Amino acid sequence: MTLADYRARMGAFQADYVIGKTNGKAKVLLVNFTDPIWGPMITKGFRDELKKCSGCEVVKQLDVGNQDLVNNTLGSKFSSALLGAPTVNAVAFPIDGWLQAGIGQAISSSGRSAQLTVVGNFGNAANADVIRSGGAQDGDVGYSAKQLSWAAIDDAVRLLAGQKPAESAGVGLVGIDADHNLPKKGSSYEPPVDYVKHYTTGWGTQ
Repeated sequence: MTLADYRARMGAFQADYVIGKTNGKAKVLLVNFTDPIWGPMITKGFRDELKKCSGCEVVKQLDVGNQDLVNNTLGSKFSSALLGAPTVNAVAFPIDGWLQAGIGQAISSSGRSAQLTVVGNFGNAANADVIRSGGAQDGDVGYSAKQLSWAAIDDAVRLLAGQKPAESAGVGLVGIDADHNLPKKGSSYEPPVDYVKHYTTGWGTQ
């Protein structure tokens, strides 16, 4: 699977979540991260999947770059976009940390939090705790950053040994909300598999 495929699946998973939660009537404020190559990949995956829902649409796309984070304008830009889109009933943003960088406060201040289905991305601990508490985020697309790091190390080991990289050991995506796959308090998402043993056994160090 290519990077584009993997990131597009993240966006598609987010789209499936809002489609389900709105009973096929999602009117979305979609946040697009313009700077990294993978930001638009997530956005494309979301849009392509949402097109499969005849009663759904992206009402507004908000383009955000690193400069918005540096200047601390993410929250105000998002707030203005939400205010200008009164029909929106769902929000999707590509990086969990952006909730704490202004999106969460903007949603809470809007008075529309209860009417919005909000989904993030990456499965961060802080966001899982917000979901647990019934805060400004309802769902997430999670994966294990630690597992992905072990897969990258495995690639390096194989390349140094003159081998081709192997398929990663199931660095999959999972849907998270208050009722499904919620990690324990204070923890990011981790899969129920011993991926460390998988790699160390393959390297002959187990």
